Amino acid sequence: MSGVEERSEMLTERTDRKPPGAGERPRLAVRVKPAQMAAGVAAVLAFPPLGLVAAWGLFRAHRLGRTDPSAAIKLRNKSARLAMHSFGIGATIYALLFVYALLATNDYAVSRAFLDLEVLKNTLPMVLDGFVLNIQLFLTAEVFILLCGTLLAMLRTLPGRPAALIRWLTAAYIDVFRGLPSIVVILIVVYGLKRTNLPLVNDLSDFWYVVIALTLHYSAYTAEVIKGGTEAVHWSQTAASRSLGLSHGQTMRFVILPQAMRNMFAPLLNYFIGLQKDTSLVTVIGLLDAVNQANIQAINQSSLSAFTAAALCFLAITIPLTRLADYLSVRRRRRELARG
Repeated sequence: MSGVEERSEMLTERTDRKPPGAGERPRLAVRVKPAQMAAGVAAVLAFPPLGLVAAWGLFRAHRLGRTDPSAAIKLRNKSARLAMHSFGIGATIYALLFVYALLATNDYAVSRAFLDLEVLKNTLPMVLDGFVLNIQLFLTAEVFILLCGTLLAMLRTLPGRPAALIRWLTAAYIDVFRGLPSIVVILIVVYGLKRTNLPLVNDLSDFWYVVIALTLHYSAYTAEVIKGGTEAVHWSQTAASRSLGLSHGQTMRFVILPQAMRNMFAPLLNYFIGLQKDTSLVTVIGLLDAVNQANIQAINQSSLSAFTAAALCFLAITIPLTRLADYLSVRRRRRELARG
């Protein structure tokens, strides 16, 4: 056999041999970060029954990181979720213990002052009668606020140089009433309009004076929300509408506003929650709303539990509205992500 043939055979043998582990994908080690281990330890302190399971799972995931990375990742993620559940349960337990300690301090002094069940039972009907006035103010003012806010938003977005003065006046109105506290606007309108003897507002009751004050104040906030919602609609919608011969008003009414309403529901609800709470400011002008009724009953009963009854009435409205606003915000965000 010649030297050339020997070298060719040796070369063939070398190429046929495969290095150990050739063709196999190298495994990457999975590590549990120190912050995750610290979270496991904190979970044990927060709620030991669940925290011990989470900490042990993180430790096992760290041990499996080199031998079985896929199992280590699953175990690490599961243990991290258990740690978060442990934090939530522990925080709830500690919060309840804190509330109980607060109520039980000084021989249950706080409980007797604010949570006297007998006083709550006796004062709640009168407070509810006053709360009806708050609801009437809230619902009546909300209608006028939506109408005035939409009008202000449309004036604020008028195109062209001829409408510059109208835009400037609208912006000045919004800036002024957004900068004033609600109680100042109520006092100015209620006590100021009565002294003017104007024909249209001279014979109004205090109820309608408060509606006017709330409308003036909250329509400025609503206008900015509606303006932001209309500007969020893509400009091509306006261009397409104008190319079809629609005027600016028709474009806003039939094209822009219907699309913008989906983006405005949650912010408008947040402002209406504030409006519902601000109806309690009518106490300063003597209207018998829930807060004023609670104040009278607190004096008669020599207990502050009547104010707790008023607080429960407001919470029965504001908490569901808050949850609804959060739900609408989450749904809008999901739609935007799905669309993108």
